[in-house]
Formats: sequence, structure tokens, C-alpha cells
Amino acid sequence: MQCSLRNFCGRHQTNHPIKIKQHITHYSASPKNAKLRCLGWAHWVAHVYSRQTYSAEEAQDELARRYFSAFGPATASDFTFWLGAHASFVKAIVERIKTELVEIRADDSSAFLLRRDLRALRDTEPVIGHVRLLPHFDVFLLAHRRKEHLIAKQHYKKVYRNAGWISPTILMDGKIAGTWKLEKRAKGMIVRFAKHASFDAKQKTMLQEEGERIGNYLGEKVVVRG
Repeated sequence: MQCSLRNFCGRHQTNHPIKIKQHITHYSASPKNAKLRCLGWAHWVAHVYSRQTYSAEEAQDELARRYFSAFGPATASDFTFWLGAHASFVKAIVERIKTELVEIRADDSSAFLLRRDLRALRDTEPVIGHVRLLPHFDVFLLAHRRKEHLIAKQHYKKVYRNAGWISPTILMDGKIAGTWKLEKRAKGMIVRFAKHASFDAKQKTMLQEEGERIGNYLGEKVVVRG
């Protein structure tokens, strides 16, 4: 992938790298049969071109809507953290779209949700006993400044490690219940779990199935441990 991209950039010298980004997107098959295909990214996000131009404020406001839709309930402080912007900058954006937001109580604190998403939240029944594996740096783990809703304090450093490293995690009912790693062996691979929560028999079966799904994706024989 690096070689192909470097060759592309070498043939298209420009002082405006954003123009290169507009023409490239990556598609990769399974790692065993990986092939790079360069396609215009407008092919995947054609709706972006429904309008030709946006003012700076329109673009900022739309970004905020998408953030709160994807990661709400969330606070202005969370959005500031995610965006990497100054608090005053985010405050102005939130003020402009405040009629589209509703303030709710979440985990004994106030947070914003898009008003249009409120009914969906109220109508959604929580899923109990749900288990999923998340990869390194999954966006679900990076959207909020505070992490108490995701992980107990004593396990924080197992996931949010030094130098900004984010471990692959086991997610159970929306909370981090452990970590996992993939180990290459002479014949196949091992998915190794390090749990810091209790799993009942059904959840253990789901965890086993999640590990096996990784093997199916990679096209490798996988042994699940832990």
C-alpha cells in the first residue's frame, strides 16, 4: 500500500496535498489477498457534493451535529477534547445549534443529545449480555474526555496506555471488560484474552465466537485463549 501511494504521489507533484486526498481512497481485501484500489473518494461519499460550497460556520455546525449524533450524550467539553480545539471555539458552535440540542442527565451529570435523536434513545431497549471485540484506537473509546462510563479507574492504564497507545478491548454491554491481542504462530494464530470482569457461560460463548470471527476474516486458523 505504501509503495503504490508513494508512486502515485511521485507522479503527481503538487503543493496542495489535499488535492491528492480528494482523488485517493483505499480499499483492501483480506490480508491474505490484499489488493490496493485507488478510487475517487466522492464515489463513497457522493452526498457530500450535494452542495458545492459551505461557509466556515456551516461546516463547523454540521461537524458538531455529526459528533453529537455519533457520540451523544456528550458534553461541550467532550466535543472540545475530540476536536482538539479551544473551549471558546466550541462554545460558539454549541451556541449556534443550541435549539437542535437537548440537555439530558447521563451518569449523574448533564450532557447534550441531538433533539432529533431523543425519541430513538427513549425507544431503545438496552441489550444485556452483549459482547464485542474492538481494535486498537477504536473511535468508541476516544470520543469523550472522561472515561468513567467505559472503564473502572483501576483498569484504566490497561487500555489507555503510555504514549497515547489504546489497547484492543473486550466490550460487554457498552463497558470495557478486558483486553485482547493477536499472536502469530507457526501454524495459525492465537487470540488471547485478558478479562477483568466476570463472564457467564453465554458471554463466554459469545467471546469465543468473536475470536473465531477474527480467524474467519484473516483466513487463518485461530485458537482462542483466556
